[in-house]
Amino acid sequence: MDRRRKVELFEEIRREHAHGTGSIRAVAKKLGLHPRLIMWVFWLVTRRVNNLGMLLRQAL
Repeated sequence: MDRRRKVELFEEIRREHAHGTGSIRAVAKKLGLHPRLIMWVFWLVTRRVNNLGMLLRQAL
């Protein structure tokens, strides 16, 4: 899977979780993916958000 397709897939997973069904299992079933992949994407997103918050606190 090339990088562009992977980024588009991750964006679709995030959008579906935020505005669609909401559960990991339902998103995985709808997209035909394994639930662990969905959980891994959410872990990446929350890790980046936490790091951004930490950087902002250090800047203040």
